[in-house]
Amino acid sequence: MEENTAERMGALIIGVILIVIGMVLAGIVVDQAVTFGTKATIGSFAGVQALGDLIPLVFVTVVIGLGIGLMALSGAGFMGRGPLRS
Repeated sequence: MEENTAERMGALIIGVILIVIGMVLAGIVVDQAVTFGTKATIGSFAGVQALGDLIPLVFVTVVIGLGIGLMALSGAGFMGRGPLRS
């Protein structure tokens, strides 16, 4: 029982750490995307700016999704459901 509790707490802590680190790095990703947008002069491909604008959105979505997913697995384990159950 204690081993499963340690796994669940580990998943919860890693989920929180992932979200915190991701949000700290989100500022850097947004700054780089803005810099990329101002320098996007790649031939006649007009979609470069639009693709550059999607980079921060995709980054934040993935980080939040992974963090919340880990926390949800941990919470489900504490309630006796899911893959981290006792």
